[in-house]
Amino acid sequence: MNGKKKVVAAGILLFAVVAGYFVMIKYNDHKRIEKVDHSLENSAQSEELFAKKQRNLAETSKMENKLYHTILSLKVDQNEEITKITKEAQKLIEQQDQYLQEMEQHFDQAYSSIAVIKPLVKKMKGQKTENSTTTMLQLFEKRQQIYNSYCKDYKRLLALNKHLYEKLENKQYNEEELDKEVEQINQIYHNIKNQEQQFNQYTEKYNDEKMRYEQLTS
Repeated sequence: MNGKKKVVAAGILLFAVVAGYFVMIKYNDHKRIEKVDHSLENSAQSEELFAKKQRNLAETSKMENKLYHTILSLKVDQNEEITKITKEAQKLIEQQDQYLQEMEQHFDQAYSSIAVIKPLVKKMKGQKTENSTTTMLQLFEKRQQIYNSYCKDYKRLLALNKHLYEKLENKQYNEEELDKEVEQINQIYHNIKNQEQQFNQYTEKYNDEKMRYEQLTS
């Protein structure tokens, strides 16, 4: 009789341990989801600021690009007009540089928030959110790679444009040098536009995956 009581007691104890284990797993899963949600929220806030500066940069770039083509259409002897427009263009170069710095800061903050998720993914094996979370990280890292190249090329473009405007303003150029610089500037500008398109495509994919993750956890 005592043996049966011991077996029953052991069974109850085992059940309690197993039940407690699964409760703990569920609790840990819930806490991980909370951390991921918090990271995504922080990242989204930085992304909003990034997007605002991105629009500012695009508008300023459009204005500067218009002046750039106006300058190239002027005749060499239109010195007064060239000087006036190059000064305006240089101010827009400075604004773009400022916007680009602010964009970098906000994007880095967004990435730092997302990077917090990395160690959590390793503990999500077998969970329904594992694939979605992993995909989000991969897409964001792809965006980061493209954006790093974009910033590097954009800074190079600004430097070349600034140098060109200064030479035009001071009349320190010849036609052959000018043609080479313009060709180089146009090539980099083309690269930047391609990078913008790629970045926006991956941003769309990232946002779609983020929506999928939110559906899985709702």
